[in-house]
This record gives sequence, C-alpha cells and structure tokens, in this order.
Amino acid sequence: MAVSGGAFAHSPRAAAQAAPESSRPTTYYVGHGGAIVGLGGVALLTHALLRPDQGGDFSWFPGDVSVRGNRALSAARVSDALVATTLIAPVAENLALGADVRLANAGIVYGEALALNLALNSLTKVVVSRRRPYTYWAGAAASSWSQNRADWYVSFYSGHSSTTFTAAFAGSYLFGEASSDPALRSLVWGSELMLAALTANLRVRAGRHYYSDIFTGALVGTAVGLGVPLLHGGKYRPGAPEVLSASAGVIAGTALGMLLPFTHDEVSQSSWGRLLYGMAPMFSPGAAGIQLRGTY
Repeated sequence: MAVSGGAFAHSPRAAAQAAPESSRPTTYYVGHGGAIVGLGGVALLTHALLRPDQGGDFSWFPGDVSVRGNRALSAARVSDALVATTLIAPVAENLALGADVRLANAGIVYGEALALNLALNSLTKVVVSRRRPYTYWAGAAASSWSQNRADWYVSFYSGHSSTTFTAAFAGSYLFGEASSDPALRSLVWGSELMLAALTANLRVRAGRHYYSDIFTGALVGTAVGLGVPLLHGGKYRPGAPEVLSASAGVIAGTALGMLLPFTHDEVSQSSWGRLLYGMAPMFSPGAAGIQLRGTY
C-alpha cells in the first residue's frame, strides 16, 4: 500500500488474498481439496441414486406460464456449449496471468465454488421436483429427445444458470484481484456475465426452465461465486467501471438470448447454433478473450 496525495491507494494485486501469490499451509490444501471432493461426491450421488418424482409446479413468477410448451433442441445444445465455454474461460483468463502458485490457489477457490454450487443445485432439484416447461408440449411423451422421464421433474432451479453465474463471478473476481489492468478487468467482467446471462435465457427458449428457475439460479450462482472467494479472504472490490461492464454484460446477454432466431425444433438446424458452437476461450500472456472458429 502506498500513500499518494494524502490518500491511500492500492493495486488489486496488493489486496489479492483469496488467491495469494504465496503458498498456503498444507492443511489449507488438504481441507479445501477434501471439501471439493466431498461436495462433488454429494452432487454425483444425488444425481445417480435419487430419481425425482412429480412435485409442485408453481407459476407465481411473471412470464412463467407463457413458456409452458417451449421446445428448441438447438437452443438447448447451444446453451450446453456455452456452459462449457463459461467454465473454461476463467481458467484461461487466470492462466494468462501466469502459471504460478497464485493460479493453484485460484484453482482451489474456483473449484470449491463450482462444487458447492453443484451440490446445492442437485439437492434442490430432487427436493422440489418441479416439472419442466417442455413437458407441457403435447408431443413430449413421443419425441425422441424428451422421453426420458427422469429429466421431466428437475426444473427448479436451473443448473446451467447457477453454474455459469458461479463461474462468471468467481472467475472474474479471481482475475480482477490479480490483474493490474483496469480495462482488461472490465472486459473480463462484462464478457463473463454476458455469457452467463445468454446461457440462462437460452434455457427458457429451449423449454428446459421457467424464468423463475433461471432467476433463482442466477441469484444462487452470484452468492456462491462471490461468497466463496470472500470466505477465502478476498479483499478486492470491483470498481465502478467493472460493475458497469458486468451490468452491461447481463443486459446484453439477456437481450441476445431473447432475440436469437430459435424455433420449436427437434433437430439442431440453426445457423446461430453453428456459430455459437464455434466459440472458445482465447488467451495469451497478459490477455484473454473469446474466439470464433469453424465454418458458418
């Protein structure tokens, strides 16, 4: 910390305590590594052993009833691809800052946030057992892609939404506390939140979730994505440009998710699907971003 003009000034790197540049005690790695394995095990066992049955189908949230019967396999497939992109992007972005002890510490924090989110989501889906919107489509029982009844009652809350928002917030936080480039920090916050919001909205277009599902998922993901780094000792606070960029990213992703030309299909024929499937993280020393590749 330095004194300048009678005021205290500090760099994000000086306050980087969620993922410090020095090694932590062995007990820290053993304890938090065990927590990641344990939480991941809870999620996997819940998914493998418990089969949700029909539960309540509440529709108090604005717009929920209007999406019953939605079905767009192309939107579902693009949202799956976007989840993978949103999960990998923070790894690439933090790796661009250097493969060192800080990256290992960041990996522990990031992994724990994702594992906690996955466990919470898996347990909630089983307990609530909410019916998915696409199951109200008259042809759902006969369609080749919707006959799996085990998938019918896991609507609340959206795992895609909570996972992408967890990854976006945790990854952006860890990058922001380590990067000294304010423009790059803002870019990461904006692009990560845009991908998260886009993924969440495509789940509604696909008929996999209601608006209340993705909204709840976004809230849980935000709480986990920010809460876990803070519990690990993070002191970094995003500045106004980063907050504005993140907000703009959410707005842009939401708008894009509503405007993309997906239809009620059973096969992926959308040119937008082919375009978004070509998205992948891109990074180089001191920089990170998203690239488009493939034939469109």
